[in-house]
Amino acid sequence: MGRVSKPKDYLINRDPEIVCYVNGTEYNWFSIDFKDTSIRPTNYTLRHEASPSNEGHLRNWQLQGSNDGDGDLWDTLINHENDESLNEPDATKTWTIPNITTFYQHFRLRMTGVTSSQRWYLCCSGFEIYGEIRRKDDDGGATKKMHTLIKIV
Repeated sequence: MGRVSKPKDYLINRDPEIVCYVNGTEYNWFSIDFKDTSIRPTNYTLRHEASPSNEGHLRNWQLQGSNDGDGDLWDTLINHENDESLNEPDATKTWTIPNITTFYQHFRLRMTGVTSSQRWYLCCSGFEIYGEIRRKDDDGGATKKMHTLIKIV
């Protein structure tokens, strides 16, 4: 995480004042493990951080899914090249993920090129994923935390 970044657990939130970013390493990524829940994604939303400097907007990245989050078995669900949708502080955008039939436990957002500032900083202050869910062990008990951010590289 960057020196002024909030801890990685803040990535999944709805507070627009949160700043989360990963220092400049080529092909930066973060992944989320939904534990005992798998999702067949239909849409996802990203929110850029709210910094007044208005820089570092994602332009080139992939959303990937896996059922083996520790390995190299990742399916690219949607690829963004020179996408200018996140172009302002606290910008939010929702994308449709077409034709996905597989349920995934792990999701990864992986940079494939530099940001609008020509850097490899992965700035993201919100991530949401939508779709059909399937729980491995649904016992009808109390609500459980369904996600944990497992890795940021």
